[in-house]
Amino acid sequence: MVYRDCKGARWLNDSKSMVILSNDNLQVVTLNGKMTRQLLNLKDIGLANDGVELRFSPDGKCLAFVGYIGDNDHSLIITYSMETGKVNRLCDENLNDGKYSLVWSHDGKWISYLTYEEVKVRPEGTMWETDFDEVVEKLAK
Repeated sequence: MVYRDCKGARWLNDSKSMVILSNDNLQVVTLNGKMTRQLLNLKDIGLANDGVELRFSPDGKCLAFVGYIGDNDHSLIITYSMETGKVNRLCDENLNDGKYSLVWSHDGKWISYLTYEEVKVRPEGTMWETDFDEVVEKLAK
C-alpha cells in the first residue's frame, strides 16, 4: 500500500513495522503496508497535520513529536505512550517558540530540543530539556 500523504515515519524497535503519520492518522503499519494499529488522529487532540518529527524513547515505549496548533505557528511537544495510549502535552507554556530536533536521553527521562523565536531573546543554539520525573510529579498534584 502507498501512503500518499505521509508526513512522518519512524521504525519501531522490532524493525518489522513502523509508525507513520498519514492523513492526520498516527498508525502502525507492517512492511507490506497493512495497518496493524491505529494510535491516534491528530485532529482529535487539537493538532494540525503538518510534517512531524517522530522520535521513540530508547525503550520504544514512548513516542515523542512536535505538534502544531491552528495555523502551524504554535508548537508544543507531544508524548504518546505505546502501552497505554496516554497523550501528554509538554512545553506549551510558550507556543510561539518553534520546537524541533527532538532527542531522547539514553535513559529515556529527558527530551532535548532546539527552539527559535520570531524575536531573538536567547543566544543562538540554546537547547532546552524536559525532566519527565518532574513533569509526572507536577501532573500528579
